[in-house]
Amino acid sequence: MNKEKLNHLSSSIYNFICDYRKYSNWYFYDNEIPDLDSVKNILDDEDKGIDFMSEFSDMYCLSA
Repeated sequence: MNKEKLNHLSSSIYNFICDYRKYSNWYFYDNEIPDLDSVKNILDDEDKGIDFMSEFSDMYCLSA
């Protein structure tokens, strides 16, 4: 994944999580995602990124 796409995806995910926290009072991944750089680090590692996106999509589907 190129750096520009990673930055865009990371900020989109982070913004979604922040909005979700604000409106639902549910603190998903509070320890794992304290800031935007932590999302970039997770997604930059292919194995961690795949696991994270799988859990993230499960969370979104369950909450929708």
